[in-house]
Amino acid sequence: MDLDAQPVTHDDVYLAAVTIGNEITSGYDHVLMTWEGSEMPTRAECADLVATQGTHRLTLKKGDVFCAVPDEGRTAVLTVKSMSGSRKRA
Repeated sequence: MDLDAQPVTHDDVYLAAVTIGNEITSGYDHVLMTWEGSEMPTRAECADLVATQGTHRLTLKKGDVFCAVPDEGRTAVLTVKSMSGSRKRA
């Protein structure tokens, strides 16, 4: 999902990039990172985390909070609410 081209205006985001094995991947390097703090991060905290420790692949589980910084630079904080364990091909 291109969060810059299609800004999210609600709480539900379906990430079709989640692959078998509960991984999410990006075609860009260093744009994702799992948040380990006990409080929800600010956008600035997420941006700093991704800038210093970002990766292109995460393994996620229900309840995880992760940060994403698309190539246009907006920062997103996302919480995994559910995972289906399967993916659909277009």
